[in-house]
Amino acid sequence: MLVRSRLASIFGIFIVVFASACSKSPTGDSSAPKDNSAAVTSPDARQVDPVKVALRGVDAWVKAQNENKLDGYLALYDAAAFQGIKRTSSGTAQTYDFKAWKEERTRMFGTGVAVAADGPSVTTWKQNPTLGDNVVEVRFTQRWKNPRYADHGPKVLRFKLANDTTKIVYEELVSSSAGWDDSTAAAAPATKFLRARPQSPDRNGVDACAYLGGFGFACLDALIAEKNPVIRRYMRRMSDADARIAFDQWQAKQPGGVPHAEFADQCADQGPCGKTEGKSDDGYACLTRAESAIQENNEKESKAAHERACTCGSERAQIPIMGGFLACQGKTPDRRGQNIPTAEANEIRACAECDAEKGPAACKSEIERLAKTDADLAKYIETVHMPRCTQP
Repeated sequence: MLVRSRLASIFGIFIVVFASACSKSPTGDSSAPKDNSAAVTSPDARQVDPVKVALRGVDAWVKAQNENKLDGYLALYDAAAFQGIKRTSSGTAQTYDFKAWKEERTRMFGTGVAVAADGPSVTTWKQNPTLGDNVVEVRFTQRWKNPRYADHGPKVLRFKLANDTTKIVYEELVSSSAGWDDSTAAAAPATKFLRARPQSPDRNGVDACAYLGGFGFACLDALIAEKNPVIRRYMRRMSDADARIAFDQWQAKQPGGVPHAEFADQCADQGPCGKTEGKSDDGYACLTRAESAIQENNEKESKAAHERACTCGSERAQIPIMGGFLACQGKTPDRRGQNIPTAEANEIRACAECDAEKGPAACKSEIERLAKTDADLAKYIETVHMPRCTQP
């Protein structure tokens, strides 16, 4: 009995000790809450190296382009906050929001594109508070090429950091030089433009759109007759540049006037198209009327005539009349040249007209721009148009 009593006593002590141990938390604090969920580190508590995160962003940006992954490339940008600056070799600056940037870059993507980002240098918002909170700037030498063209120059990317992820909020090509690097940029002699302005009867084909004047519909007739799609695109580009310049003049309340405004009288007020006696009532006539009205600040009459032009003859209203900016996209009224910056429009015209002073640099800028978005047109300007400009 004595042995059994001692064993019971020892067993009871063991139960008390075990129960006491089980009632305590693993830390020894019996008051700690019993939370069995996994521990999650607060994002704000993470130790993020902004330099490494930004450089990873640059690597992703380069990789997406080299692998021709457009969706992945566009996903790297902050669509709401982004601003892009692009400069040509002539110093012209163009500013883009994300929508415009996306449109241009989408045209640039394709097989054979190669990009490199050499010698990156990183500055954080802690070093330069003017960048803004959580913004990191990376400067490097960008090298870009496709099968037709190559350039290089200083590039700036700014990333907005959110913990260990980034979005591009600013991008600028500070300047560019031809060639993948300096050793591949051929030292070409200065180009001189010697071509004289042709007389009105001699303006046909491309010249009808390059040298405005005379009958206002010469460019339109030449465009309708032209079969080469590359030359047609160039004619439209020249027309759009003229439209941008005309639009700027109208906005500045200094419209240049409508040549051969008498055609406006050929546009009927209403009724079936082309059924009004004594009136041609076609797209060109009604577009002339629309342009005349808007330059006289009669928006109501302009709108009605513009719509009639697109309904009654959109083919002859597909580009603006000389000195105008209204046109038709199929049956839809359109204002042309709105997507071209003014400085670029002036360069397009200077190149097209073989301007002796500004033309060579303007054509070089045109080739740089178009090599990335319309390589065939860039080749046409380089191998056909520019050599023409060098001939008296």
